[in-house]
Amino acid sequence: MARRVQARGPEMRGVWGVFCPLPDRAAQGNLNVDIFRTGDFMTRLALLFLLLTLSPALAQAPNFGQWFHGDTEFRPRVAWVLGRNLKGGVDTLSIYCSPEGAVLEFAPMVMLPEPMTRDLWVTIDGTVHTLTASFRTDVAEPAWTAPLNADLAQALMSGSRAIVAAHQNTNTDIGLRGSRAAIGQVLAACGAGPAQGPAKLEPGVVFAAIEKACKGSYTVGDAAVLQTDFDRDGAPDFSLDWGLVQCTDANYVGASRGAGNCGMQMCAVDIYTSSTYKPGRLPQTILSLGVTPWPQDGSGAALKTTASGGSCPQLQVCDVHWDWTGDRLTRR
Repeated sequence: MARRVQARGPEMRGVWGVFCPLPDRAAQGNLNVDIFRTGDFMTRLALLFLLLTLSPALAQAPNFGQWFHGDTEFRPRVAWVLGRNLKGGVDTLSIYCSPEGAVLEFAPMVMLPEPMTRDLWVTIDGTVHTLTASFRTDVAEPAWTAPLNADLAQALMSGSRAIVAAHQNTNTDIGLRGSRAAIGQVLAACGAGPAQGPAKLEPGVVFAAIEKACKGSYTVGDAAVLQTDFDRDGAPDFSLDWGLVQCTDANYVGASRGAGNCGMQMCAVDIYTSSTYKPGRLPQTILSLGVTPWPQDGSGAALKTTASGGSCPQLQVCDVHWDWTGDRLTRR
């Protein structure tokens, strides 16, 4: 049962000389060279076309493994780097500030069909760092996110090479050139590190998350925040249905419903459990049209959600049951 809780690429000089060597007089400063008289014009034209086609890739290739700091399409003041996975795909690793502190984000080319929480491994010069990361599908750029701890931040800034491994994604090679300067700027903006919170999970943790997302005032529906006991440890757990949150602050910019946590149909539901709670740790996120903790339907499930679209057979609305499996809710 649950109860409601109130409240510039490299220079290409010299490449032309490889494909179309000019007469010596060109090298002596005489630039009045007629390419029609330096060989087969059509062959040289074809080579020129090939050169122009390859130039963008040649110019961008050195960017792999080079860290940058600046504004991206979706976030300001981000440290980021491009990496290649074993299948040749391009993945992105980013560090940015959130209301809870510094966050590590890994955006692979392999998109997952639904949100989930899994381990994320970052191996730097032989040392493995394991993070509990959440994958969100209801945002503009689906990615794995996890709080950035001090040990991993220091390793990223001082190491030479990293390998990132995520659920259903091959290993991604990440270079660390310029990482100290780029990540250092993010950490300076975030402060000393992840924000501190209450030692134990309490309703204030949930409502603080709403206030930070809305950048001020907000209203919530009667069932926006529900208190229950998902993990059966006797301590209160909470669900936060962003579909029932409305941001009302005059300075807030964006979709007021759900503070940007809602898609075309479903909204994010954040799951806070006492047994996994740590200050600054991101909650488990599930997409849903609505939630019922411990439904009285004979299923014995810890949570029932209402889903739609690709989450259901034949693109219809359906109920989904979730069981507690020790550290997260898992879909049946």
